[in-house]
Order: sequence, then structure tokens, then C-alpha cells
Amino acid sequence: MIENPYKVLDLSHGASVAEAKRAYRRLAMRWHPDRNPSHEAEARFKRIKAAYELILDPERLAAWMKAHGHQAPASEPEPEPEHEAAPSPAPEAAPDRPRGEDLVQTVSLSLEEAALGCTTLVTLTTARDCEHCAGTGRVTYTHSRACRSCQGIGRIRTPEGTEECGACAGKGFVRKAECSACEGSGRVEAQRNLEVRIPPGLLPGERVRLAGQGQRASATHAAGDLYLEVALRPHDLFTLVGRDLHCRVPVSILVLMAGGSVTIPLLAGQRPLKLKPYPAHGLAYRLKGEGFPGKGGKGGGDLLIELVPEFPLHLGADEQALLRQLQARIEANLALHAPNLRDWQDRLAARAPD
Repeated sequence: MIENPYKVLDLSHGASVAEAKRAYRRLAMRWHPDRNPSHEAEARFKRIKAAYELILDPERLAAWMKAHGHQAPASEPEPEPEHEAAPSPAPEAAPDRPRGEDLVQTVSLSLEEAALGCTTLVTLTTARDCEHCAGTGRVTYTHSRACRSCQGIGRIRTPEGTEECGACAGKGFVRKAECSACEGSGRVEAQRNLEVRIPPGLLPGERVRLAGQGQRASATHAAGDLYLEVALRPHDLFTLVGRDLHCRVPVSILVLMAGGSVTIPLLAGQRPLKLKPYPAHGLAYRLKGEGFPGKGGKGGGDLLIELVPEFPLHLGADEQALLRQLQARIEANLALHAPNLRDWQDRLAARAPD
């Protein structure tokens, strides 16, 4: 039994073909099996498609309405495909102009790219009107063709027996059919590449808005906006905390003791850091303004350096001999070179028995 097509498409009785087309697209986007993984999606989509095809065929629709005691709707001219309609001259900001959906896409950046700004290539997948059917979801054949639903028989088998094929109204042939390129939805997905300039100083989670680069519902609709949300890849040197950068720099224990220079990394290059002989210097440094920059040229964070002592390994006989000479010189005047060690030795000596 053929269902009420207007009820299936959630339309008022006698709605126009244009209204049916919009309703079909909306429902197809929701219930098409490729988009909806639920068990009922396939059956629901078949009902929606059959209802839509019935409304698009004036002869079948008139026969259905007569059979169900409804007055046939007044004939209306076949609407032109929406993509051929001239776009509205109104500006995109006009509040009453139909507008496509906004899109949000993540853009993955290195810490340097986000801090200093960069140009990146974004691949965007959006839907557009199908070129094969001009966005209608239907194609018209030059000559009648056998109905694919019933294989030209005009009837289909059901658990209760056989019944008239709803796709061709029992004729066994059709002049119009679902577009195979878009599977009757009127829309196909397409990829396009955008070269985007990312401004400096964007933190993770912040967005860049590209007006008019989002989804376009149809040729007569203004496109929505595209929002690129920044995500940062892990960095091998820096950890970002707010707008401060933290970095652990390994330094030879000998350099820390004798003083010298150590190279520290920056977001853009590197620089030397001079050290006095230990303990005249500490192990932690804060370099003002050398962290993650602020947006719009405003003040950024700091660079926090933590020096990590590194002890030499796998010393040869010559190196060990040099260290023993150094140790002998230190022990000759512990009060000057190692006061904590001298204090420890004195406390141990005080515990010794007389």
C-alpha cells in the first residue's frame, strides 16, 4: 500500500514540488544509510524516497489522490534546478538571506607556527549541488526505461504477497528516476583546498574565522563560515603553560662548577646564556618576553629555563687522574671549597670514641 507522501515528508496536503524538494533533502541528510548507522535508517529512507518520487510524478500523484479521495492539486510548472537560479544581489550579511551551515575544522600546527604565524593548506570537504541532476536528485530519460524497483514487471513481492510497485505506479517503466551520482539526495561531497594565513599568537582551542567558506545549502543560499580551531603538536623542547614556555636544559656539572656559556633554545633560533662559577648562579632562569607571544602584538609570556646537571660518564684513566688531582686540591681547604662537607666531617669526628 502506497503511503501518504505528504505525511511521510512532513508536509501539508498539496504542498508544492519546491517544498517537497526541500523536505526530501532535509530528511535524506538525516536518514540516508551512509549518514545514519541506525537499523531503521534504510527502511525509513526508502519510504522518504518513494514519497518524493510520487510527488514528482504528476500522473502517479493524481492517480493516488483520486484513489484516496483527495482532490488533485493544481498543476504547477516544473521548477528550474536551484543551482541555475540567479544568486540574490543582497549582501551576505543580510539577515533574511538563507545561509548554509557553519563548519568547524581542526588545524594542527607546530608550536613555532602558532606562535609566529604561518600559511597552511587546509583540505575542506563540503557538499554541493550534484551536476548530473542539477541538484534535483532526479534525472529525466529521453525514452522510457524499465523500472529498477520491479524490473519492469509493475509489481513487487512482499511478505503478504505481491502489490503494485510504488516507484512506477504499476506501469513497469519510468521516465524519471533517482540520480545514481548522488543517490537521489541532489548533493555530492567535494574536496577543495584553501591556503589560509594563521595570525601569530593563537593558543590551543582558539579559532580563525573564514567568512563564506563554510557549507552552502544550495546555489541560492549564502555559504556559512568556516572556523579553524588551533591544535598544537607536541614539542621536543618546550612545554607551554599559559603563554609561558618551560624548557629543561642539560648542562655539564663541570661547566656549572667552573662557569662558562650554555646555548638555550628560543622560538626563533637560539642564544648563549653565560654562567658564573657555581654557586654564584642558580639553576633556574626567567627570560622576560621570550615565551609565547600575545595576539595582536601584545605582551607575551616568559621563557623559564631549568638547568639540569649532567655528570660525565665512562671516564678513562687520564680523566679519572685529573679528577683525583682536583679532589685533592679541594680537600686541602674544605672550609673554603666545600663547607658543607667540612661540617659533616666535623660532626662525624665529634661522635668518635675518645
